[in-house]
Order: sequence, then structure tokens, then C-alpha cells
Amino acid sequence: MEIIRNMIKLYGETPDEIAIELRERKQDIAIETVKQILIGLETGLSEIELDIESFFEMRLYVPSEKYTEALETNRAALLEAEEYGLLAKLQKWIDIELNK
Repeated sequence: MEIIRNMIKLYGETPDEIAIELRERKQDIAIETVKQILIGLETGLSEIELDIESFFEMRLYVPSEKYTEALETNRAALLEAEEYGLLAKLQKWIDIELNK
């Protein structure tokens, strides 16, 4: 079983600061999540993990059977971030998955 991991660093020093930073950086997190899922789809990985480094451990885990759902979940954040290239790749994979 092969897993891909990547990391996002948060700088808040309290749980409240981390919560605010997560909301403020939702686009960054969505972009990184989608990039990793696309790599997972292209290479046949069974899951991806996104480590979120802060003063306490957090991890976003997406198994391959949830890739399409996670792509759909992150679509709005990519649109807000004007990440049209990633949106096109995301839509391509969603279309492929829906037409299986």
C-alpha cells in the first residue's frame, strides 16, 4: 500500500488561533488537498494524507474510495481561489469517475 503525504504549516499558538487560521487558509488547504488527490488518481495510490503542522498534530486523510467526494467538496474553494487549471483537472477526474 502506497501513501502520499504532504504538509501545511500553521502558525497559530492557541486552538482559537488555529481555528481562525484554518478558516482563513481554507483555499490553501483545498488546493493542496486537490493536488495530492490528483497525484493519487494519476499514480493509483490507495490514499493520501495531508499533515497539518501546528502546536498539535492534525492530519487530513483521504482513502481512494473518497477521492471523488473530496474533489467535489473542494471545488468551491478552488473557484474562489481562481484556480481554473486545477478546476479543469478536477472536473476531468470527476467525469471519468462518474462514467465508470
